Amino acid sequence: NAEYMGTYRSFTTPRALIELLIARYCITPPPGLDAAAADEFKTRKIIPIRLRVFNVLRNWIEKYPRDFESVEVLDMLREFAETTMSVTGMKRPAQQLIASINKLVADQQTRRPTVFDLERIPAKNQITDWMSVPVKDFARNMCIIEMQLYASIPVTECLSNRWAGANKAQTAPCINRTIEHFNRVCLWVTTECVRNDKLKPKGRAKVIAQFIKLALELKDLNNLNGLMEIVAGLSNASVKRLKKAWKAVDSKLQTAFEELKQLTASYKSYALLRQQLHISRPPKVPYIGIYLTDLTFIEDGNPSTIDSGNPSVGGLINFVKRNMAANVIRELLQYQHDLYEFQTSPPICDFIIAGLTVESDDACYDMSLLAEPRE
Repeated sequence: NAEYMGTYRSFTTPRALIELLIARYCITPPPGLDAAAADEFKTRKIIPIRLRVFNVLRNWIEKYPRDFESVEVLDMLREFAETTMSVTGMKRPAQQLIASINKLVADQQTRRPTVFDLERIPAKNQITDWMSVPVKDFARNMCIIEMQLYASIPVTECLSNRWAGANKAQTAPCINRTIEHFNRVCLWVTTECVRNDKLKPKGRAKVIAQFIKLALELKDLNNLNGLMEIVAGLSNASVKRLKKAWKAVDSKLQTAFEELKQLTASYKSYALLRQQLHISRPPKVPYIGIYLTDLTFIEDGNPSTIDSGNPSVGGLINFVKRNMAANVIRELLQYQHDLYEFQTSPPICDFIIAGLTVESDDACYDMSLLAEPRE
């Protein structure tokens, strides 16, 4: 059951679940059966149950490999396949399970490096003027970076609001890094538009125009997360109040930006942005904030357990809640395997990851006032 496997870690652990599956596999006939009844029980009950356990374990390894990053869990599973399964008439399934385990281990040892593994390039090769970079090249490298951030998010980090707690850096490091990147790019856009108080409105309009062109390119590349970063940065109050600069922006670009604002608006829970995601073709990067909000409403608005009606049993796991969460998580993560095939530019990636000039919201507003004082 995909809903169960996608959400079980909200109430148990991989080790505990494996132990329960092994116990289920080791079912024995009830006492008092004669030989014929015992054979029938084995044929009708034991063998089908053991095959189902094998199928669950194999599918689990193939579809949720990150659940097996613990050496202890993998060793326990391997020992079960090599001993218990092999001596209970399941030698061939045991071999298949061991093959799946070996493939998993090999995949773990050959992890594909990401742009975040690159060392900073020498200062002489670093980008100092981002506006000199062609918009298409800049957008493509944004797509590479944000796809890798998005593809790194495991199912487990999407459970129980783990990205919002005091220990979010430990409980949801991938989501936390994605959010931090989003916020940093937003503030960079705002900072670039308001800094340098000696810049004339026409010069500032060129910066705004370049960002609008970048947003349009990101939309065409189906990077909706990047699109939202640019739109949010340009919609910041510090930038929005620059009336002289905006007046100098080409009217066609202004119209295009208004359309982008409508597309990314939160109206009806981002209805237009969700529609854009659904009609676009992979590869694509969704704006994860939509789905984290959905998951927060599900987590906070529904009890984790329901009354069993039996005080000695206690509360039962609320699987209606888990099914709702699983549907949202599946929607969020379903595009992780369709990667962009663009050529990486180390200088551009280095600039986006480590070279953005970012000021605080308050500092940006102060610079905005210097750029265009209140009338």
